[in-house]
Parts: sequence; structure tokens; C-alpha cells
Amino acid sequence: MGVSQIILRRSLPLLLAVLLVVSSVISYFVTRMTDTLDRNVIEHSQFLVKKALGHRQVMLQQGVAALVAFNDASTDPQSRAEMAAPDALFHRLDFDALLLFGSGVETTRALTSEAMRDSDLRQRLGIGLEGLLEQVRRGGPGAFSSGILRLDDTLVLTAAAAASPDDQVAPGQATGTTLVLIDLLAPDELLRLGFQYGLTNLHLVAKGEIGLIPKDGRLAITDLAGSSVIFGWTAPEFGREMLQGLLPVVGFSALLLLLLIGLIALDAVKASRRLEDSHSALTISQASLANSEKRFRDIAEAASDWLWETNEQLKLVYLSERFERVTELTASQWLGRPLDELLLAQTMDIEQWLRKQSGKTLRCQYSDRNGNVRICRVASRPIMADGKCVGYRGTASDITEEVKAQKQVEHLSMHDALTGLPNRNNLQAFLAGKLQAKRPLAMLSLDLDRFKPVNDTLGHAAGDIVLQEMSRRFLSCTRDEDLVARLGGDEFIMLLDDMSSQESIEALCARLIDQIKQPIVYEGQNVYLGGSIGIALAPQDATEADELLRCADIALYQAKEDGRATWRFYASEMNQRLLQRRQMEMDLRQAIAVGEMTLQYQPRYRTSGMHIIGAEALLRWQHPQKGLLGPAHFIELAEETGLIVPLGRWVLSEACKEAARWPEHICVSVNLSVVQFRQSGLRLDVQRALKESDLAASRLELEVTESILLDESAGALKTLNALKELGVRLTMDHFGTGYSSLNYLRSYPFDGLKIDRSFITNALSSANDRSIIKAIVGLAEALELTVTAEGVETHEQLEWLEEADCAAVQGFHMCQPQSAEDMERLVQNMG
Repeated sequence: MGVSQIILRRSLPLLLAVLLVVSSVISYFVTRMTDTLDRNVIEHSQFLVKKALGHRQVMLQQGVAALVAFNDASTDPQSRAEMAAPDALFHRLDFDALLLFGSGVETTRALTSEAMRDSDLRQRLGIGLEGLLEQVRRGGPGAFSSGILRLDDTLVLTAAAAASPDDQVAPGQATGTTLVLIDLLAPDELLRLGFQYGLTNLHLVAKGEIGLIPKDGRLAITDLAGSSVIFGWTAPEFGREMLQGLLPVVGFSALLLLLLIGLIALDAVKASRRLEDSHSALTISQASLANSEKRFRDIAEAASDWLWETNEQLKLVYLSERFERVTELTASQWLGRPLDELLLAQTMDIEQWLRKQSGKTLRCQYSDRNGNVRICRVASRPIMADGKCVGYRGTASDITEEVKAQKQVEHLSMHDALTGLPNRNNLQAFLAGKLQAKRPLAMLSLDLDRFKPVNDTLGHAAGDIVLQEMSRRFLSCTRDEDLVARLGGDEFIMLLDDMSSQESIEALCARLIDQIKQPIVYEGQNVYLGGSIGIALAPQDATEADELLRCADIALYQAKEDGRATWRFYASEMNQRLLQRRQMEMDLRQAIAVGEMTLQYQPRYRTSGMHIIGAEALLRWQHPQKGLLGPAHFIELAEETGLIVPLGRWVLSEACKEAARWPEHICVSVNLSVVQFRQSGLRLDVQRALKESDLAASRLELEVTESILLDESAGALKTLNALKELGVRLTMDHFGTGYSSLNYLRSYPFDGLKIDRSFITNALSSANDRSIIKAIVGLAEALELTVTAEGVETHEQLEWLEEADCAAVQGFHMCQPQSAEDMERLVQNMG
């Protein structure tokens, strides 16, 4: 038996044992490695699912944050109400729905895409959305929350934030707005989202499908309603595939070794070398796999868009495929070139930032293929090998649109959205800087006269065009160092830097008034406006911003008091008059509240026989210090402050109640104010007064002046017809003092008219006035209108009016105004 045979006999059992042991060990480690690989793949797939949803929710959170910032930007209540739902910004964000909630669970406004209507969406979201709202509201202004919900096979991502409350809302109203932004992921969108992150067939698992999917091959996330939303996908089975590929090889190798055992013994050295080579290859493969996994984990930890990698000299060695799609540049042209040639940092050198490794991102910019400058946020981390940094890798996320949106929000917070002029915030900052520098300033407070009728008659679109045109005209009258701001409505502020000469300021005011007077053409019509200007000077009048604004407003009020279409400089005595007016306003509000207002009645007589046929209700104020005040002392103030509306409602009610006690042939007349006539509830007020007093509508006469018809010509006919439908009488007061009264008599449903007292006063001394009175009487007779002469104060005037066939008269000659009790006794005594 040769040595080889001895060696073979001795080595064969050993070789077989070794073969068995090695085969078992290899099978064990291959099986374990494949199981580990499969688990890693599943864990990594679950990580990618969370990351995909997390990235989508981050976009949603940024969207709702931008909407909240857009809502809080405007401080003016009127502007906020017009801008509470920012349509252009919402559609730019490209989400499916924006819901706005008040204090309850019902939407106050909704913006939705075609994916789902608001009513259907709100009903199906159920308690999950209510829980989200409750969580945000408990956090108060600025609170934020987000979560997910499931609607059948659609995933709903939600984010909510509480907007800052409006500090000028009325008591009892909602004090804040909750914004809910919704992103719907239908099955096809969820599938596309999975593909973006390397996930195949990402979907929501139905209840009947749960048992068919392994527990470790799915992911459950708790939604806002407390239920589990289960995600499923087709995970690659690298370990199983590897095992299926290795098992035939291992089996074939074992068979081959059994058949060639002799040759293995003789070729042991070669087999040993092959085994070492195989082991080395396996080690290299495992190291490469570990390095690849480490690279993927590093990149996955950063916000990804396109990926980059450099060597130690900061030259690019890798650019992901997304680089070409985002930048439209060719990756091969940039490989081997320095990173700072591609990206230009805005705040610090890229090499210094990379070496420092502070963990913070760096904002950079680059030029795409078309030469457009793009902005990106860059994140990085070092590549370590044997304890040394051999390069860097990271991500670059394009934030160009985000930066643009941020700049737009910042611009809107400092500028008026309609005119583009600086707003109140911008004005305050500019004014503070100038006052701090102690530079002489002139502040002009401009207000457009007759602007409201433009909105009422031509619409708000016409009003917007007028404001834009006026803004351009104001800017054309100023210098570069001056500032023109719009505070809201038709109120503008002009700041003139280093201008204190009264002559120069008055010359500018004259130009501004002239510019305002120039007509504005809207849809073929000329729109005419006027303007008033109040002027305050710094440091003469004030050295603080708010005080200077107050002084300019006081001067503006004085300009309006002096007839409008003019300007006034602030003077200290104006402030005193304003304080007196405010005190008068407070006294008037108190008088209405405690019942200091009273009515007197001026009887009206039929000229033939001097019988009382009616009485005009005259409003008086029983002032505790000043005594009985007539309407001349407070009616204008009541109209300016809006108090005329509740005051007029009270007059209607009291006059009707008093007239109900008179004989049925006697009517009562009530004057209507311009402000009262404009309000939409006038018809309802009249109807309520008649019903509560049980007074016949034919016994109530409403007197209107031509000023009402001039200011409200478009809607006057509609309002008068609505009142006429109730059965009341309509009379034109102060007839003859306007330039178009005849046209009104022909066009409007009047029952009578009153000749103004100015004609009666001069009737005996002026032939012209007598002719006018006779013409009015003849006109009324021709139009079948009743006519009343007011202000009759002498017997001679009464006799002449009787000769002129004037049917009715009223005035001090016949009777002084009577209290309600005296009037009731008077009509009862006269039968």
C-alpha cells in the first residue's frame, strides 16, 4: 500500500467528515445569511414606507404653515376677511382640500380639488378629523398637528394649524380659525409613491387580505381615529433567491466531491487554494454588501432629492440619476470636477462647511441647463475608512419654489395686495426709521370722497380699479425718497421726507386734489371722485409714529368738516374740537341707552277749514345739562357714527304707537335719513313698527329728501317700491331746492311733496318765489300729488297760500311743536 493509498485511507474518512462538517456549516451559514438578508430587506422596506409617508407629511406641514403665515399677514380685519381663504396659494401647493373651521366642527369655508367634494369628505372623515381639530384647538394659536386616516382604499394625510385670532372681532364671535390641509393618496398615487422609494405594489391591506400577508411583511400605523392602517407591498426576497441559487450548486459540489474524492485527496493543495480564494471572494462580497448598505443608510438619513459623492479632494465621483432630471445637466460632464464648481454657497465656503461637519444643512445655488438659478438645501456626512475621511456624500433638495413662496409671503406682509403699495406694517417701519433719525417729515392723510357710491353702484371690481389708478396717480406726484401707503379702504398715507415748507406742501396738495378730480373711465363711464387731505408735521406736531398719524387724521377730519376737496394742517384746537365731538358721541350713545330722546309733533292743517290732517314727528334730545336740543345739534353726528339706524328705528316705532291713539283720519310723518335709507333692513323696520302699533299703513307718511335719491339713485327706486308695497305714503321733502326734482317726480312713486320753507319765507316779498310756489302747486295737481307748504309763520303767508290753492300747511303760525301728550289732547279736542 503506497503512501498515497495510506494517505488516502487515512485522509478519506477525515475528508468525508470534513466534507460533511463543511457542508453542514456552509448550509447553516448560508441559511442564516439568507434569513438575515430577508429580514433586513423587510425592515428596510418598512423604513422606506415610513419615510415615504413622512416626506409626504412634511410637504403637507409646510403647506399648512405657509397658509397660516398668509392668513396672519394681514392685520386689517377687512383685508383678513377678504383674504381668510388664500385661493392662489392653496392651488399652488397642489393638495386636494383646504378646510377652514370656526369654533365648531362645521367648515366655514372649503377649497377642494376635483378628487372629492367638501361635504362628502367632511362626512367620511368622521371622528378622526374632529379629534385632530380638538388637539389643535387645545394647543391655542400657533398649535399644529397632523395624522392619517383611511377612506376605503384611499389614504388621507391631514395637517391642521390654528391661525392667530383676530383681535378686533366682536364679542361673542369666533376668535380664531383652524386650517386643515388634506392630501388624498388613491391606490394609483400610493403605488407611484412606493415606486419612488423602491417599493413594489405599495397598497392598503384590506381586512380579508391580512391573513394572507406575513406579519413581518406588512406595516401597521395608528390613524387619527385610533384604528390601524395596514400597508402591504411586495418585498424582494434576495435571501430566498440566493438560497435557491446556492442549494443546487452546493448539492452538485457535494456530489462531485464524492465522485472525485480521490482526486480531491491528491489535489488537496489546489482545493485548499480554491477554498481560500472562495473565502476571500465571499469576504470581499460581504464587505461590498456592508459598504453598500452603509451608504444607503447614510443617504436615507438625510432629506433626499438628488445624491452626490466626492473623494477626499472634493471632486465629484457619483451623481444619482435624479440629478439629471432635476438640474437638466449631464452627470458625466460633472464627474471628476470640484463640488464647489457645481454648487455656490451663499453664506460660507463649501470646503470649510464640509470639513467643519456641524450637522447643519447649507443653502446653495446652481444654474440649470437653461441658465436659470436654482436654490437647494445641501446635507452631507463624511465617508470614513480605517478611521480616515476619504470623501463626502450627501443630498441636495431643490427649494427654489419654497424660497419664492417665502419671499411672496414676506412681500404680502409688508404690502397691500390690491395696489402693491406699502401697508401699515411697512409704513410703521419706514416712519420709525425717519423719526429716529430726527428728519423733518410731512405726513399727508388722504381720503377719497364719494368712493362708497362707486362700490355700491358699479361694483367692487370698479372700486378696485379706482384704487389702483389713484395709487398710480399718487406715486406720480411723489419723489423716490417719499412713501405712499394704503391703510385700507380708500385711506392713503403719504410721507414726504425732508419737506417742511408750507408752500411746497400746499403745492403738492393742490396737485393731488387735481389728480383725484380727473375722471376714471370704467366700462365706458366716467367715474368722478373728490379728495380731502389732512397734514401733520414732524417734529412740530408729534415725534411718535402713532401720535403723528393721529394728528394727520384730526386734520383730515377738519378738511372734511370744511367742505371736502381741500386740505388742512393740524392745529391744537382741532384736537379740542374732536374731543368735544367724541364726548358728544358718548353722550348721544348714553342718551339712546337711557331714554333721553323724545318726540314732538308739528301739526299739519288743511288750508280749507284749518282742520288737522296729520303731524310731523320731530326728534328732540332732552340733554341733562344742555336742555332740550333740536336735531341740528346731533343728527349729523348720529349719521356719521351709524347711530341714526337704531335711532331712526326707535322714531318709527314711537311715532306709529302715538299715531295709533289719534283719530283715524290723522296720519303721522317720519323723516328718513340718508344712512337709514341705505340700510337693507329699512322695509322690515317699517313693517315691524306698523305691526307692533297696529297702525294702518296708509296713516304712515315717510319723508325723503333729494339727497337720498342723489346718493342712492341706482337702488332708490327699488327701495321706494318696496316701501310703497307696504301701503305707506311717500313724500318728497324740501321740494324745489334740487336741480332734478321734476325728473324724480316722474320716475319715483311719490304721493306728495313739501314746498321748502325758503320759498314761503320770501313769498310776500319776492314775485319769483310766488311764481315758483304757484308752479309747484300746479305741477302737484297735474301729477295728482298732495302738496304741503312748511314754515308758515304769519297770517299773511297763510292767506296768500290759501289764495294760491295750496291744500295743506304747517308752521309756527298755526301751532308750535307739541309733546306726545299735548298732541293727543289737541287732536281729541278738535274732534
